[in-house]
Amino acid sequence: MTTTQICIVSDRLVPNLIPALMLKPERLLLLSSPEMAEAGITARLEAMLVKQGFDVSVAGGLPSGGMTKIAAFACSVLERWRASHPTDSVILNISGGNKLMAIVLTQAIGTSVDGVIYTDTAHGVLETLAVPQGGDASPRPLESALDVALYLEAQGLHPRAALDESPDWEQAVRARRSLTKYLGKRARGLADFIGIVNSLASSAMDERGDALIRPLQQFKRTPRGLWAEAAREIDAAGLARWDGAKGLTFTDAEAARYLGGGWLEEYAWLVARELRPDDVRLGLEGDWEGTKRGRNELDVVIVHRNRLLLIECKTSRHGRDLQDDAALLYKLDSVGDDVRGLFGEVMLLSAREPSALINDRADHHQIQVMGPERLPTLQRDIRDWMDTGRLPAG
Repeated sequence: MTTTQICIVSDRLVPNLIPALMLKPERLLLLSSPEMAEAGITARLEAMLVKQGFDVSVAGGLPSGGMTKIAAFACSVLERWRASHPTDSVILNISGGNKLMAIVLTQAIGTSVDGVIYTDTAHGVLETLAVPQGGDASPRPLESALDVALYLEAQGLHPRAALDESPDWEQAVRARRSLTKYLGKRARGLADFIGIVNSLASSAMDERGDALIRPLQQFKRTPRGLWAEAAREIDAAGLARWDGAKGLTFTDAEAARYLGGGWLEEYAWLVARELRPDDVRLGLEGDWEGTKRGRNELDVVIVHRNRLLLIECKTSRHGRDLQDDAALLYKLDSVGDDVRGLFGEVMLLSAREPSALINDRADHHQIQVMGPERLPTLQRDIRDWMDTGRLPAG
């Protein structure tokens, strides 16, 4: 029997996508209010579902308020659909829309369809609210239906490219994995060294950071102790030659970009990848739908069990310029709000000690700050998020 799933369009696209991708109905009927159509949300959801191979129809004009109007619209749409698709099994999905729409639609047509479902993402189940007599109303565990690209597209960000899509790049990351893990585990003790190498790497590059123009750089004093150990690790990895004194010669532009901060993104990507989440991407670029906001780059994005974790990585020093710290939080909050949806988390991962301003304001913006002392346990923190959907407190 052919199945039709009726969905209410809202800006909460992720909960609506999950049951469609899980249950795979042959047809989808989207109930759209004028507000959702004008905002482009309806067209976005339709395009995404068509791309996934569904036969999609749209019934526009769903009232956003007024119980009588909503009920009349729903009954009329269902009557017309039954007339044109008399043998279809029809399931009502009330995961989208506002609360009034969900309540009224359930009351108006819930007993006239073959089931009513709701995506409870917070508890990881698909609830069946109404079934035919003798049917099974037990909650069904949510399957992993979304990858990074689908999740971001649902939020209006269209992925274009990611660094980890290149086999050559991944090979290079794995070749310097030992150094990456070394820096991540010892970031707290190497904080000042990391900052100095950041500065030297920047000085070695052109203004745009594209070409290596001054490969030989000088420490102000010869590294000793742990600094010397780190310099030897860098030399052994083939990223820069340390002469045992003040001279550090960067191998190429890629090595300078890595030592200038890219290692922290790779560290987060590596420890996440080892946990085998549903999907993880590094250095993902995307364009926002229907805006002139330009292209955004996201450092590390993880999707697991239909939830998203966005990790922004910073190796520069905080606290020198309060405006810079405030701008960093504002940017991360703005991007985070746009991409995380209802069930996403945002982490600021810093190899340098976060400033008081960042710590004070991060909680207000629902951003979890992980400083250098948390880098050694980052994998455990990501595992906790994968298991519970929440990051442990900083």
